[in-house]
Amino acid sequence: MKELHVKCLLPVRMDKYLMDQFPALSMGRLNKALRENKIKLNGKKQPLSTRVQNGDSIKLFLTDEQLENRPTPAAVFVYEDDDIIIANKPAGIAVDGPDSDTLVRRVQAKLAAEGKPTHAVLCHRLDTGTSGLVLLAKSSAAEAFLTAAIKSRAIEKRYLCVTFGRPNPPAALLRDYLLK
Repeated sequence: MKELHVKCLLPVRMDKYLMDQFPALSMGRLNKALRENKIKLNGKKQPLSTRVQNGDSIKLFLTDEQLENRPTPAAVFVYEDDDIIIANKPAGIAVDGPDSDTLVRRVQAKLAAEGKPTHAVLCHRLDTGTSGLVLLAKSSAAEAFLTAAIKSRAIEKRYLCVTFGRPNPPAALLRDYLLK
């Protein structure tokens, strides 16, 4: 938990003040933190548009990793050719979205660092907490081909579940479908 004592001559929006103090904080991350009651202004939850002024106290219930401006790790490519990229997504980052650190942004940064065009489109998604391989298309033809192959189940997805402790029985195969 970080506690900030606001020191400014004129009132300023809380979101702007926090992003000035912690450049790693994006609007997406701030909105999520507010929804999860991790930002308190003078002990109360307030909208990010609230103006803070000299003497106010802001408590942030965020980790140092969320607040620090650490360099974004490069994406790890398992395979790349002229049409597709297969990237290894670590657990804990989103594939896409408003956050500053997403798999798509990592892929684009790696392509830019190599002097290649940065156009890469997701063909499917994995949950933030899930690690695994993600297909990205570098062209519209590759995107159409991959999405059609996924839709027709020509590309098979497999998931591995890691458990802690000793399962009983020690080995098993579970086949089921997700329902909405």
